[in-house]
Amino acid sequence: MCLLVALGIGGSGCPSPLPPTDGSSGTEPTGTSGGTTSGEASSSGTTSGSTGLDSSGSGEPGSCGDGVLDPEEACDGEALPDGETCEAHGYGRGLPACALDCSAIIYAVCPDYPECGNGEIGPGEECDGTELGGMSCDDLPNFTGNGLTCTRVCTLDASGCLFCQENEQSCDGGEACCDPRAECKSTVSVGKRCCIPGALGACS
Repeated sequence: MCLLVALGIGGSGCPSPLPPTDGSSGTEPTGTSGGTTSGEASSSGTTSGSTGLDSSGSGEPGSCGDGVLDPEEACDGEALPDGETCEAHGYGRGLPACALDCSAIIYAVCPDYPECGNGEIGPGEECDGTELGGMSCDDLPNFTGNGLTCTRVCTLDASGCLFCQENEQSCDGGEACCDPRAECKSTVSVGKRCCIPGALGACS
C-alpha cells in the first residue's frame, strides 16, 4: 500500500511535503506515506499512476517514501517533476505537496488554491472537511486503524493512524502486521517478516 498529510509517525518512511515558500498555506501535511491512493487520486482529478510495488517485479514493497521519483510515481515526498510549482498552475508561490502513496500531486496546499474548504473533494485535493473520499488508514501503506482525518489544506492526515508492517516487511522489533492474515515469522535468511500464509518470496 505509501495518500498525505503526510507523516511524522516514526518509521513511516514518508517524508513531509515541502510547504509553499510564502508560508501562507497554514498547517502543512506531515508525512506520507504519504498522500492519496490511486483510487483517491482518480476521484479528485489529480495526477495518478503509483502501483505501490517496485518496478522490478520482485514482489517486494514499493519504494514510495524514499524521496526518489520513480517512473511509476507521480511524486515522492519532496521529489516533484521538473517545473511542478504552484505558480505554474496559477495557485500562487510555493510548491505543491505529494500524496502519501506517491500517486498524486496535491495543489490544495498552494496559497491561492480556491476550492479547499467547500466540503467537496475537487481537483488537487485528497479530502475536504469530513469528506475523505472513502479512504481509511487501511488504504495507506504501513497504516491501519480509524484515525484518518483531513487537514485544513485538504490533505489527508494519517497522524492518528496506527503504524504497521506490510507483507514481507521486517517485524524484528515486534511491529504489528497490517494484513490481519499475516503472522510475524522467522525466515531462513532475513530475520522475522510479516508473512501471509501461502505467500512466496522471503516468506516461502
